[in-house]
Amino acid sequence: MTFQKSVCCRARLELRRQHYACSHCGQMVPSWFLFEERAFNREYFKEAMRRPRDNKERRLAKVKELMASSRSTALALTDLAGLDEVPGLVEDLDAVIGSVP
Repeated sequence: MTFQKSVCCRARLELRRQHYACSHCGQMVPSWFLFEERAFNREYFKEAMRRPRDNKERRLAKVKELMASSRSTALALTDLAGLDEVPGLVEDLDAVIGSVP
């Protein structure tokens, strides 16, 4: 079903990048149904939305790689420190808690 034909050739309209054109001579034809004269081209819009997503994914992957490369090595604790090994620790803890030994 054709809703609008071109004024110049009375031919059907073709959807171009952002407007309609006569299928016979290629002349741009104002649409009767669009206020801003910009047609919605699904493929163009799809590509325009895909590019920023791809850029965002690349930036995120780069940040993740940078963060992974800046990690410190694993800390291996072989011996657990006791309360008596740190001088004054027990007294300081008692002062914080408010209890008397």
